[in-house]
Amino acid sequence: MIARWFWREWRSPSLIIVWLALSLAVACVLALGSISDRMEKGLSQQSREFMAGDRTLQSSREVPKAWLEEARKRGLNVGEQLTFATMTFAGDTPQLASVKAVDSVYPMYGELQTCPDGVKPQPGSVLLAPRLMALLNLKTGDTIDVGDVTLRIAGEVVQEPDSGFNPFQMAPRLMMNMADVAKNRCDTAGESRDVEV
Repeated sequence: MIARWFWREWRSPSLIIVWLALSLAVACVLALGSISDRMEKGLSQQSREFMAGDRTLQSSREVPKAWLEEARKRGLNVGEQLTFATMTFAGDTPQLASVKAVDSVYPMYGELQTCPDGVKPQPGSVLLAPRLMALLNLKTGDTIDVGDVTLRIAGEVVQEPDSGFNPFQMAPRLMMNMADVAKNRCDTAGESRDVEV
C-alpha cells in the first residue's frame, strides 16, 4: 500500500517540483563545501608565502639562541631576518636604505624575484631595489658602503614574497646576508628581528 501511494505521488507534478528543489539544494551545499575547502587551502598557501614561513616571531630584541636551537632540535626549519634603516654610500653620495638581512633559508615559501634570476645575498654581496640603484646611480657589479663594510652589488630585488604594504617604509630596500651584519657597525636603531618557522 505504501509503495502504491509512493508511486502515485511520485508522478504528481507538485512532488516532482519538491524533489527537484531538494536535489538542487543538496547540489548547492556540496558545491559550496567544495569551494570553501579550495579557498581555505589557497588562503593557507598564500599566507605562508606572505610571511615566507608557517609562523613568524617578531621582536625588537635578539631572539634567545636557546629558543632557536630547541626549534631546530624538534625538526623545525628556522630562518632569521633583521630589518633596520641605515645610511648607505656610493662614493660620497649618501642615501637612506631599508636593510633586510637574511640567512640562507630565506625565503622558506614563495619566491624571491631578482634580476638576474635566482640570485640571493651571499656574504660580501647585496641586492638593491631598482629605486636605490637609480638614486645612487649604481649597477650590478658596483660596490656600496653599508656601515663599515663595502659590499658588491649582485643584482636587483624585483619582488619579495613577504613584502606587505608598509606606509612607514619610505626608504628603498637593500637586502644583505645576515653574516655581514656582524662585521658591520652601522646604526641598527629601530631594528626588528623576525624568526620564521
